[in-house]
Amino acid sequence: MSDVLLNDGISDKIAKTFRFGKNVTADTPFDLSKSVKEIKKRSILFALKREGPLVSKAAQYLNLKRTTFIERMRAFEISVEDEFSPLEAFSDSLGVSRLEYDCLMIHDDYMTSRQECFDVNKFCEDFEREVISRSVHFTKGDVAFSARLLSLRRTTLVEKMKRYFTAENFTEFSNLRRGRVEDVNQQTVSAVTRFALGPERLILPQAAELLGIDRRTLQRRLEVMGTSVRQIKQEL
Repeated sequence: MSDVLLNDGISDKIAKTFRFGKNVTADTPFDLSKSVKEIKKRSILFALKREGPLVSKAAQYLNLKRTTFIERMRAFEISVEDEFSPLEAFSDSLGVSRLEYDCLMIHDDYMTSRQECFDVNKFCEDFEREVISRSVHFTKGDVAFSARLLSLRRTTLVEKMKRYFTAENFTEFSNLRRGRVEDVNQQTVSAVTRFALGPERLILPQAAELLGIDRRTLQRRLEVMGTSVRQIKQEL
């Protein structure tokens, strides 16, 4: 995260807004790409409101080339006559979720406080980096699950991670994933051990039910771990 956003408390606001496991889940994912597009669109509208019909000055305020600014106007179907409407209250008519709305509020608060220049590309990059980092930490390095939480393809998320994170970051993510795998393995052994003294034909079904997975998944997990029900029984 850039020093600018850290100093302005944006990182803290993002931390309070994104509660992975609560308001961001597999059933209620966050659309990262959609939110970034909305941020860029609102930036264009605000810059035009601030500078009037002067496209060159509006582009300069967002630290964009004039041609890039015009391209985005066309992409978002924006004209110089369009108005920038403040997000005064949440409304379903906005076509965004509560979380997406909160993200736009973070953007608007930060953007409207910038008197000389608002680097919209830098803001979007820092925003993406922060959200992705928190997602990967929440999933303990599970990139596929993180991608699902952010409504991204796994390959897209990997590309963004390569762009935003250093080798040290990837080492940290690998350690998180290693710790997660170790936790899963420990839970698996504990579940099998719990029923190991009962009838052998019931050990796998009962352990799988306890873990919330099916019998075949448990069997494959044991094979990957290089162990078996019989081996676990012998070690008791």
